[in-house]
Amino acid sequence: MHPAVVATTERIRRRSAPTRQAYLKRLDRLAERPRGSDRMGCANVAHAFAALPAELRDRARLRIVGDILLPEHAAYEAGLRRRIADLGLGDRVTLEPSVPFRELPALYASAHAFLNCTPRHSIDKTTLEALAAGLPAVVTNPAYIEALGEGFAPWCAEGGEPTAIAAAMARLIRVTPGERQALADQFAAVVEARHSLDALVDRLFEIGRAHV
Repeated sequence: MHPAVVATTERIRRRSAPTRQAYLKRLDRLAERPRGSDRMGCANVAHAFAALPAELRDRARLRIVGDILLPEHAAYEAGLRRRIADLGLGDRVTLEPSVPFRELPALYASAHAFLNCTPRHSIDKTTLEALAAGLPAVVTNPAYIEALGEGFAPWCAEGGEPTAIAAAMARLIRVTPGERQALADQFAAVVEARHSLDALVDRLFEIGRAHV
C-alpha cells in the first residue's frame, strides 16, 4: 500500500480512537438489520444487483473495488462476501483490492458505469473522477443533483433502497451506446466546468478580486 495511504490511515485510527467502539457497535447493529433496511452501501448494491431483471443481470458484472481501512472492518467484509454468496451472485459480483492511483484511468476505462452509494452529506470525489473520465454514474446522495444539475436526477436513487438503485442501474444498462456516450460527455463537461482544479482557481480569483 502507498506510504501516504498508510500514514493517512494511521492518522484516522488515532483521531477516531475515542469514538471507535460506538462506531463498531453501529456496524454490528446495521449488519443485523433485515435485508435492504441498512444503509451500508456495498450491501445495498449487492441486493440491487440481485433485484435486476434476469436478462439485465446476466449481461452485467459488478466489481466492488477497494480495501478495508481498518482491521475492525474485516467482519463486515466477511459478512458482505457471505451475503453475495447467499444471493447466488458469486460469479457476477466480485470484491477486488484497491488499485494504485496511476491505474485508476485504466480501471475507469474498463467499466460501463460507476456506482456510489454514500447516502448523504458531501459528494464523493471518486464519483467526480469517474464522471470526468467518461463514466456515467448512479448515486444515492441527492447532493449530486445540486452539484451537477437537474439532468442528473434520473441517476440518483435517493434513499439508497436496493429497488431504487436497481431501477437506476437498469435504466443505465438499457441505454444505447450513443445515449451512453452523450451522458458521459454531458456530465464530464459539467464536472470540468464546476469541479475541476481550473474552475476552483477561477472561483478563488473571483473571490479575491471581490474583496480587494
